[in-house]
Amino acid sequence: MEKSMIIAHKLNGKSNRWIAREGRVHRKTVAKYWNEYQELSGKLTPDGDNRMVQEQIVSAPKYDISTRGTVKYTEAVDKAVDALLESEAEKARELGVTINRS
Repeated sequence: MEKSMIIAHKLNGKSNRWIAREGRVHRKTVAKYWNEYQELSGKLTPDGDNRMVQEQIVSAPKYDISTRGTVKYTEAVDKAVDALLESEAEKARELGVTINRS
């Protein structure tokens, strides 16, 4: 669900929970977008040029990746993935389901 749709639903009185369920997004995401909208809408002026604020309101989310560390695919991770795949294959065999690994 786009940010603009979340804001529109909130303006129409829908709850965060309803919007999250309908849009298949997390309730905290709904709250984050709504709070951001309320903060930015306070900067709108009736007679001014509001294009920049309006663009901020409906812009795509930005993520801060500067503090993320690198993750390496190690042999331990490889073994854990193999064990998980084998476990799922065993469950499928017990259920009589065919798994297509392509």
